[in-house]
Amino acid sequence: MSQQEIINLLSEMVKIPSISSDKDHRDDVDASAQFVENLFADLGLNTQVVKVAGGMPAVIAHTEIDPDKKTVLLYAHHDVQPVGDIIFGKQTHLHLK
Repeated sequence: MSQQEIINLLSEMVKIPSISSDKDHRDDVDASAQFVENLFADLGLNTQVVKVAGGMPAVIAHTEIDPDKKTVLLYAHHDVQPVGDIIFGKQTHLHLK
């Protein structure tokens, strides 16, 4: 994957207003999880979105290339935070510069 393709993917992802602390954006949080699940699946990983009652969706991805090798666990958020006070000018947080 080229650097420009990575930038394009990230640009698309940060456009999703997946503000997990805002109940009006629950569908956007689900869309963000689906975006990440699709991205991992396109990379050849086994993926699934896991949801628990009252919680946010988690994307689980793994591969079985060589079970004798060490495992790496990556824990990261796919949701965004509300804007709050704008201290860096008039930029929005839903696009990548």
